[in-house]
Amino acid sequence: MDLREYRESTCKRCGICCHVKILFLGKTYIDMSRPCKFLDLKTKQCTVYKERFIKQPRCQQLYVVLDEEQQPGSCGYVEELKRQGKPYKDPIIVHNFEDIRNPE
Repeated sequence: MDLREYRESTCKRCGICCHVKILFLGKTYIDMSRPCKFLDLKTKQCTVYKERFIKQPRCQQLYVVLDEEQQPGSCGYVEELKRQGKPYKDPIIVHNFEDIRNPE
């Protein structure tokens, strides 16, 4: 199995990586109300997967996203990092960026 196949098998197909992320006051937030226009919300699959880095400028290669701690601990890739003993800090998942400005 090559690296690409391994990464594909590790992915849980949750679609969280396809939502808008923002760094605010030193913390990463994922806005679940703002999915990428190419994310099929039913299947949680990218509809332009092979061309995603070309068609969607904000789509980052996974190693960049992982280095910037933009995936939750439930992500298959993050779970693998944790198994390897690498430290990881979870982003905060919100349902709207307004939740950041107006916390309960």
